[in-house]
Amino acid sequence: MPLRDVFESSFDSDIDLVGRTKETTDHLKARVVEALDARRKEHDIQRGALKLEWTKMTKSLHDCEDMVEKCRVTLKLREESLRKARENALRSESINISPSMSTDPMKRRREMEKKKRIEEEAVIKKVEAEKQLAVCSAELRRKRKELECAKVNPLICAYFFFFL
Repeated sequence: MPLRDVFESSFDSDIDLVGRTKETTDHLKARVVEALDARRKEHDIQRGALKLEWTKMTKSLHDCEDMVEKCRVTLKLREESLRKARENALRSESINISPSMSTDPMKRRREMEKKKRIEEEAVIKKVEAEKQLAVCSAELRRKRKELECAKVNPLICAYFFFFL
């Protein structure tokens, strides 16, 4: 059986080749695939952290924008109440100046003081609303800058991380 030796040597070489192939694939898997898989998991964790941070920052920005809008509405309301208080005070002054009014002068003076006090309070509230709007607007600008920095910084980090 002259072919038997050829077949046996062929089978032996096939078995040897399969063994070496298995060793090579195990070595490649341990060295390359597992490292790539670990890196992919690390990237997924970083991506999740970035997404969470981005979501928090955008929510914070939207909340700040809403707050600025509320401050603007409040300021408009305060300006309107101040305008009405001034009109009221001017109207009562013009009524008090006219001699046709025969009511008690003390009562008129108290009423005038009350109207002036209301006007002063309206001015104070308007100034407070302006200050609040300025603070909220500054906060909004700061948060927009932070958001822009958050856009740029992860991209720079990802660029350098890619080439490591």
